[in-house]
Amino acid sequence: MALGKQGFLSPDLEQFRLQVREKYISAFALVERTNELIQNFKYRLEVPLSDDQKMLAVCLLIKVANDIQASMLLAERGLVSQAASLVRVGVDGLILMAKVCKEADFSSQYRALGLKSQRKRLNAIIRNPAPGLDNLRSIAPDLLSKLGDEDELEIPHKTIEKWAREVGLGTLYDATYRSFSDDVHSGPAPLDRYLRVDESGNPIEFVWGPDAEPDPRVVLVEATRVLLGCINLMKNLFNLTDIDGQHRQLVADFEVFAKGLA
Repeated sequence: MALGKQGFLSPDLEQFRLQVREKYISAFALVERTNELIQNFKYRLEVPLSDDQKMLAVCLLIKVANDIQASMLLAERGLVSQAASLVRVGVDGLILMAKVCKEADFSSQYRALGLKSQRKRLNAIIRNPAPGLDNLRSIAPDLLSKLGDEDELEIPHKTIEKWAREVGLGTLYDATYRSFSDDVHSGPAPLDRYLRVDESGNPIEFVWGPDAEPDPRVVLVEATRVLLGCINLMKNLFNLTDIDGQHRQLVADFEVFAKGLA
């Protein structure tokens, strides 16, 4: 496989992608079926322009679904650590979606938190004297003024762990979120994928390409878990009773598959 010049961007990777899809066909099919249910109902969600809670919930749904779809594109190409990183991003979005869906007043707090974060970034640019930031520094004050003054609304600290526990997703945080954090932050564990060792654990060579035969099933299972969580939240917020049967079947199939990996 000629990957020397383009790495994972090489068109020669297509054959490998097909092999991965075939080898782990059941795991990919589970994510795809769950994703398909979201695709089927998301276009018919009716959101009044005055309903900020539902507006924000749907935006988060789109973001999380796109994150998971992107993770699949990476997983089937042997980029399992990178796929895990995106699933972890999806967990973050799911926790936020749960807060928005379950707490009617959270959407305004969340938007206020977003403005606070923007102000913090712009102020950091203004204070930084690095020449490379000259252009940004020149427009930062104007951007800051457009954000307006600090809101009188009490702005919460963004504490994903706390929020996860408040909405009943503490187990998801402790397991999936924490497990995939090493992939996001380049911890030692995922780096092992890039080093081949002998039977005694001694390093033999670096792994530059997809020839390490990565197993994406754990990542795909967690990707499915995130999508199922999205479906449950949207089903309750929008009263989507017509998808109950499909949702229950997907959950049952997921539990059987996940138990088989344990």
